[in-house]
Amino acid sequence: MGVDDGGTILGLQQDFDTLKKPDSDGFEQYLMQLIALKLGTHLCTLVNVAFFGFGQKQVCCIEILPARMPVYVTLEGRSRFYIRTGNATRELDLPEALVYIGKEKAQYN
Repeated sequence: MGVDDGGTILGLQQDFDTLKKPDSDGFEQYLMQLIALKLGTHLCTLVNVAFFGFGQKQVCCIEILPARMPVYVTLEGRSRFYIRTGNATRELDLPEALVYIGKEKAQYN
């Protein structure tokens, strides 16, 4: 985070400025709160956050380890299941999700 698609370093200062604690520590706390709220507290252990300085600008690298079970996001009080297809994200309805999860589970057995 803090780098545009062309590789230009933008930094995180504008993001920091929106936080009660406007620094990398506050930013990491906010990220972890979002993950806990939207995905589940148990998944926070799969997320590693690191900050790097480039001159006066900071960027954030987030490493997310694979989960051993399907992960659902909670939006508007409803659990939703998404997959990546190429360079896009797609929500699956319940029948599609069951088929997808069944195929994924078969690969691990």
